[in-house]
Amino acid sequence: MSTIQHQISTVPVYMTDQYKNFALVKGNRVLDLNKIKKILADIEAGTNLLKYCPILVVVKNDKLEIIDGQHRFQVAKKIKHPVHYIIAEDLSLYEIAKMNSNQEKWKISDFINCYKELGNEHYIKLEEILTKYPRLTATNAIAVLTTGKIVQQSYASTMDKFHRGQFVIEYEQAALSLLDKVNQFNYSGKFSRHFLMAIDKALTAGKYDFDKLVAQVNENISLLTTEDHWRKYLTSMEEIVSKGKQKRVTIY
Repeated sequence: MSTIQHQISTVPVYMTDQYKNFALVKGNRVLDLNKIKKILADIEAGTNLLKYCPILVVVKNDKLEIIDGQHRFQVAKKIKHPVHYIIAEDLSLYEIAKMNSNQEKWKISDFINCYKELGNEHYIKLEEILTKYPRLTATNAIAVLTTGKIVQQSYASTMDKFHRGQFVIEYEQAALSLLDKVNQFNYSGKFSRHFLMAIDKALTAGKYDFDKLVAQVNENISLLTTEDHWRKYLTSMEEIVSKGKQKRVTIY
């Protein structure tokens, strides 16, 4: 006989087949159809763990809003299996995101969708900008729109506000002006932090005609390789514009 002592939890697990009582939380992660298919495949193969993995809900607007387990709910509904659930205290979207990210990391796009669904204009605008500039990384877009510049320091504080739904675009015109300039280069790589910094420094220095710089670099774009520091990008560009000249041209 087992000597393990079991203590009954004070948190009850409920079950029901009344699927209409449930609702998805607006702003929660978009459903992943592949994940649903995988759970269904496991069940069809004989592994049904739904009753051992209750979903987490809050009672709101006379509905059981699903905080965690929306994929398991969809599967239970599809196979007409009772939904096992636990009722939690009311949670904010940020708390939901943090909880889910501990289990399966949320991508930046998940946070954008989350707050966009709630009508946050800053996240809606951010998505539009990322669509317009597909080579721009989301992290750099958030940084430049928030601060108006690209810096070498960590973006941890900026990203924490972004995750909490506190992202605010404060330097849209300055950011778009820089991005339009950067977008003129036929560089095939992502617009990394260092590439953005390099272009920003060349513009600020104003030592070389920018349109001429773009034209010359684009004519020799194969010579512009991915670098790990902004200074290396500028050195590479200087080598390009100095080709055939006796004296090296400086651009910053």
